[in-house]
Amino acid sequence: MMKIIEIDIKRLNEDKYDYLNELFSFPEYFGNNLDALYDVLSEKESFGVIYSDITKADDYSKRIIKVINMIIRDNYLSE
Repeated sequence: MMKIIEIDIKRLNEDKYDYLNELFSFPEYFGNNLDALYDVLSEKESFGVIYSDITKADDYSKRIIKVINMIIRDNYLSE
């Protein structure tokens, strides 16, 4: 069964990678950047995401959301 992650955009805007680490449990070597985010999420089992109030995402959070959505798409296409 696919895990569904709920992402609170307000928390994402405030805490970025610390908040994502709470949700996804990143390895200690995680580099707190978009490339590292793609790499570690690529190693996770397939997951889905629900975003709360996505219209309020700041510019960097929008970039994070794009990376997360790319991972979801890539995992879907590879199955």
